[in-house]
This record gives sequence, structure tokens and C-alpha cells, in this order.
Amino acid sequence: MLSMQLASCRDPPLASASDVAVSAEDPWTRDLVSRLEALLEIGGTALAASGLFLAVKGLPQMNESLLGLPPGFGARDTGAFLCAVLVGIVLMPVFLRRLLGGWPAGQLLGRRRISASKAVGAGLVVAAALTLWSQFLLWLAPEILLPVWRSLGITRAPQLWAAVLFAAPLATALPEELFFRGYGQGILAARCGRAWGLLLVASGFSLAHAGQGWSSVLLAIFPAAVALGLLYDATGSILAPWVAHTATNAAAFLSMGGATVYPGSGTWIVAALMATSAAILWGGRRQARSGLAQLRGLGRALGQDMRGFFLVATAGMTSMATALFIYGLLAPLLPDHATRVLVTGLVLWGLSLIIHHRRGAAWGASFP
Repeated sequence: MLSMQLASCRDPPLASASDVAVSAEDPWTRDLVSRLEALLEIGGTALAASGLFLAVKGLPQMNESLLGLPPGFGARDTGAFLCAVLVGIVLMPVFLRRLLGGWPAGQLLGRRRISASKAVGAGLVVAAALTLWSQFLLWLAPEILLPVWRSLGITRAPQLWAAVLFAAPLATALPEELFFRGYGQGILAARCGRAWGLLLVASGFSLAHAGQGWSSVLLAIFPAAVALGLLYDATGSILAPWVAHTATNAAAFLSMGGATVYPGSGTWIVAALMATSAAILWGGRRQARSGLAQLRGLGRALGQDMRGFFLVATAGMTSMATALFIYGLLAPLLPDHATRVLVTGLVLWGLSLIIHHRRGAAWGASFP
């Protein structure tokens, strides 16, 4: 049972026998530095990818939308976006992992522990639950989610279907799952323990969506991030969270865009989505109960590991302060915001490499 495993996972797996032998007299320092190294690496990768996207996005030849998507839409500047995804989210992590002792590209996808059909089914069950929750939020407080939709500016059917068929699976779900679950959670679960690794990634995922408003982040984004993290932890690969992420985004596009794009049909679209979600959730009620048990196990594991909380909080605040300090130092030297973000990410990368070699542990090769 995953909940029992989470509850018993108090001490994070260590890098190697040599690392333990060198640092056995000071386990607190050893574990703190281990977490700090991982957070600097992941934060540096995120900033470098963001800086690359902003830099390429500014090139004149990239300022064209795809399939008529409006300027505010997430898939705008397709060339810049795909470049950032390929280089910043796929090639950069794999390259750095190779420097740190070997990490195959397939590690980003994870190692699936259940059949593909069961993973897809689990993803659909989670998507159904998240869709029903988002519809409840839209009914209870539409001002939480509707401003995000209006900012996209989608008013025509081609735009809506481009969002459903392209943006939902490829422009948002796939790169985010590769980075947050396949890369971030894969590393942090090994460094911080599965429970704290999941919570750290969920928090980072939520902060990355802070532009949607804090009400949306707290009530919609963070619960979804925890559910996607539980899916990844339970199945071992990004397939299930990718399916859940894709289906949830597509349902959100259809429910919020139906009334605008198809006047008079919005109510029927929402009713069909809710009926479909309820049927999927009922059919997968055993998986849903298992997921709730996993969530309770996660809560118990976090509550019982105060040492882990101290280490994670200290490493997290240190890495964020380091990034802000470096960015501030670069401000008078590099006037361009995109360049400062990119260079800050690369400096964080360098710091993680220095810490890694000072520790003398090739922990990348020991990933499960």
C-alpha cells in the first residue's frame, strides 16, 4: 500500500556508500547540502528554460501565432515555445544529469510499474475528479477561474479546438509533466523522500501558475498538482499524470469556452462534461478510494517528519535567496530581463555542479 510506504519513508535515500562514509559524522549537514544541490539544479534548469523562451520569443521571426491563437494564449510564438521545451526541458536536464554521473533520457518518462491501460484509466479517474471540482468552483465563485479564460481571448471555434487538440496535450501537459514530475519529482523524491519531494514539486508547479491569481492557485492548481504527483508516485511514469493533465485542461477549455464560441450550447456542453466525469468517477471508484488512502498516507508522512520539514524549508529558502541575489547582481550588468533570467539559471547550475563535486557523490547513477 502506497500510503504505508509514504508513512515509512522518513529518511531520504542517500547518494552512495562513499558519500555516507565521508559525511557519517554530520548527517544533518550532509542531507541539507544534498537537498540544496538538487533544488539549485532544478531551479537553475527552470530559470534557464524560461530565459531561453523569453530570449527566443523576442526574435521577430518567432512572433507568429499558431492556428489563429490570440497573443495572450500559452501556445503563442510556437517556435520559441518548442525551442524552450526541447532545449530547456529535455536536453538541458539530460545533459546535466550526464555530467553528474549518468542519467538516460528515458528517465524523464519514468519507469512504469503498471500496464499502460491501467495508467490511462487512473489518469482519467483523476481528471474526472478534477473536472467536477473545477465545475463546482465555477458555479460557486466564477471570478476565480473565468478571468484566466478571458485573458486567452479565444472567441472562435478554430481557436477553441486548437486549444483542446494542441495546447492541452502538447503545449501544456507534456512539457509540464516532463519537467515537474519526470525531472523534478524524480530527483527530489530520491533526495528528500517521496512525501516531501511530491509536496515540493506541487508547490513549484503552483508557483509557476501564480499568474492565474492566488485564489486559483490555492483552490484549483495546488490540489491538481498534488493529485498529479500522487499519480506519478503510484504508477512510476508520466503517462498517467499526462493523461489526467491533458483531459483536465481540455475539459476546462470546453466548459469555459462553450458558451462563448457556441452561444446557446454552453449549458449542454457543461452538462455533458459533468455527466461524463461522474460516470468515469463512479466506474473508477475503487481507484478513487485508493487515491484518498494515498493522500492520507502523504499527510501522515509529512506530519511525522519534522526533520524533513526543517531540511526542506532551509534548502528551499536558501536556493530562492541565492537566485534572487544573483539576479540582483546581474541587473546593472545585463539590462535585458531574458538574459538575466537565463544567466541566473546557468549560475545556479554551476553552483549545483560545484556542490556535487565537493561532495564527491555520483548520485545520478543510483536513481531507482
